[in-house]
Order: sequence, then structure tokens, then C-alpha cells
Amino acid sequence: MGVGETIGARAKSRRKKLGLRMTDVVKRVRDAGRSQTTIQNIRQLENEEVNKITYLAELSIALEADPIWLATGKKAPEKRPEINRKALGAAWDAARVIIDEHDLDFDHEDQMILALRIYFDLSGNGAKPQEVAKEALLQMLADRQSKSKS
Repeated sequence: MGVGETIGARAKSRRKKLGLRMTDVVKRVRDAGRSQTTIQNIRQLENEEVNKITYLAELSIALEADPIWLATGKKAPEKRPEINRKALGAAWDAARVIIDEHDLDFDHEDQMILALRIYFDLSGNGAKPQEVAKEALLQMLADRQSKSKS
């Protein structure tokens, strides 16, 4: 894998661009609400010893990076996203419910991507997470199907 193709590579690149030390990132992640994060967690991520994390929202806040870009590499890092933690939590719960309802074999990363799609689909439209979850899931599955055909 080349540079920037993993979440660890993107996190490390963004940290260095901001001129932060790993300890700075740990403090920022903790300040964002993930109090149990350690320097070892960040080191393992950056060294690509792990490729999935449970603190993506907090890490994206700490690195002032778009969470979708951080998770997938699909967007360039711009400015610190304004994240509504309550809405993100509701999107996460809606993703879990729809995954369970349809008995899908989604791993943690798939659930996070679905939750982020739900979260961003909710932004500014006043809908409830459950209302947009099915549409977000269908779009995600359609995207996967089109990728598998190419």
C-alpha cells in the first residue's frame, strides 16, 4: 500500500501537517470525549499495526479532518468539522439497528461509514436517523455492487 492508502497513513500525514506530536493528538482525542485513548493507540494506528478504530469521530476532531476522508481517503482534509455528538450518536445507533434488522455482516468500519452517511444525510434536513438509515444503506450497498462489477 502506498502512502495515504490507510487510515493510519492519513492520520500520521494530517498530524504532521498540523505540527502535532502524538501526545498532542492523544490530549485532543481525550478532550473530544475518548478518555481512554493512549499514545500506544495512536502509535499502533500510525504504524499500521491496526486498521480499524473505535474513536474515528474524536480523532477527526483532534486532527481537524473530515471523518469520511480519514476513514476512506475520499475527501481532502479541509477544516475542522463541526460535529454534533448527539446527532452522530443517533446516526451510529440507527446504523446498528438497520444492520441488525437486515442481518448484515458489517464490520465496525462498515458500520462507521454507514453511520457517517446517515449523519451527513441528516445535516440540516430535520429528518430522524431511522428515516434516512434505509436510504443510506441502499446507497452504500449500490456503491459496493457497482465497485464489484468494475
